Formats: sequence, structure tokens, C-alpha cells
Amino acid sequence: MLACQKPGFWAAAAKRNVVILSLKIAAVVGLILIAINQGDAIINGDPIVWWKVVLTFMVPYGVSTYSAAAHAISE
Repeated sequence: MLACQKPGFWAAAAKRNVVILSLKIAAVVGLILIAINQGDAIINGDPIVWWKVVLTFMVPYGVSTYSAAAHAISE
């Protein structure tokens, strides 16, 4: 069974401390990934693919939130 199917997972994922930590992690990891993936476009003034920018921040947020919530319900 996936952690997100267990009782209490979504409540743990919505806790203030989990959300804040996940946002911080997403900001740092997202900026690093933007620099890696779209750094050339930014430096050269080429168009940026904005949907990729959004996903670049959403993925580390989701991974961090899932990990924290899964850990919280396993204790």
C-alpha cells in the first residue's frame, strides 16, 4: 500500500511545518534545476518554456511533501 493511501497521510502533508519545509526545499532545488535546464536560454535571452519552470518547482515540492508525510505517519 502506498503511503498516500494510509490514514492520516493527507493531514500530515497539509501540516504547516511540512508545507513550509517543502516550499523551502522546492525553492532551492527548483532554482538549481532551472539553472541546469534553462540556464543557456536565460543567458542567451532565448524564450523560456514556462510550463517546464512550473513543473521544475512542483516536482521537488511533491517529493519532499510525500517523504515528510510518509515519515510522519510511520512513527
